[in-house]
Amino acid sequence: MGSNENGRAFEYETVRLLLAEGFGADIKVRAAQSRDEGKLDNCPKDVADRIRKVAPVVVDWIRTRVYEGAGVAVERPRDSSGGVADIVLRRGNSVLLSVSLKFNHDALKHPRPYSLANSCGFPKDSLHDCNHRAAVKAAVEPLVWSAKVRSAGTFRELPQETQAMYDLVVQACASSLQSWIKSDGKYVADHLFHFIIGSGYYKLIAPRVEGKPIVVQDFTSVSTPSSVRVEANRSYLELFFNNAWHVRMRLHSASSKLNVEGNQISIKFDARREEGDVPTVEVSTRQ
Repeated sequence: MGSNENGRAFEYETVRLLLAEGFGADIKVRAAQSRDEGKLDNCPKDVADRIRKVAPVVVDWIRTRVYEGAGVAVERPRDSSGGVADIVLRRGNSVLLSVSLKFNHDALKHPRPYSLANSCGFPKDSLHDCNHRAAVKAAVEPLVWSAKVRSAGTFRELPQETQAMYDLVVQACASSLQSWIKSDGKYVADHLFHFIIGSGYYKLIAPRVEGKPIVVQDFTSVSTPSSVRVEANRSYLELFFNNAWHVRMRLHSASSKLNVEGNQISIKFDARREEGDVPTVEVSTRQ
């Protein structure tokens, strides 16, 4: 079971406890809870036990900031929403608290290279989007051709071709970004930063190791950049924002299987903070 599934189980258990505390939920939240109901039991036992222990601590932390009085409801935003929050507390149209939950990792986000233009604020099927998707498709074409010729079904069967593809895709992404920055620099920096890093939320990172505290990072006051510089370094796309944030994005396969029959192969970036100040506190999980 991967980290994404562990994260889903963590979200499920936290929301389950919030609902038990008296917070409201609409039909979408209840559907998401029903969908993820078995995920906690499917986790490795030590992970499930740890989630059951840290989720109540998270709920207690939330209750210090949001009282479950009348009209306060829980939301679980969909991944396709473009935001970074996993749990949102609302009263009517007012957002009271937004929380991103991470179990045993501190990744920012996992952007897809094909949709980079959309991450930068350009609409789907716009000229920016179409041109970039065409550039990424051209970058992966040599790997697709090799896979078809050699009947390869996994990336592991084509290590040299896969590495070459990573390099070409990163170069294509860097080239697109550099072009967009020349004409729309502030717009691109603002949208890309908020897509990958976001603002106005708290990130709670729960450790897998017994006894270690939950780390709370405060993204409610992170400054917005007005420019970004881009560098391509083999499998890495480096983003240097002028608010002193440096984000390193490593391109890798999102699945071990190499499916060349569709319009896209399964690849994604793993975005991590290299530099950037975030107020941080620790919350004890010891009882």
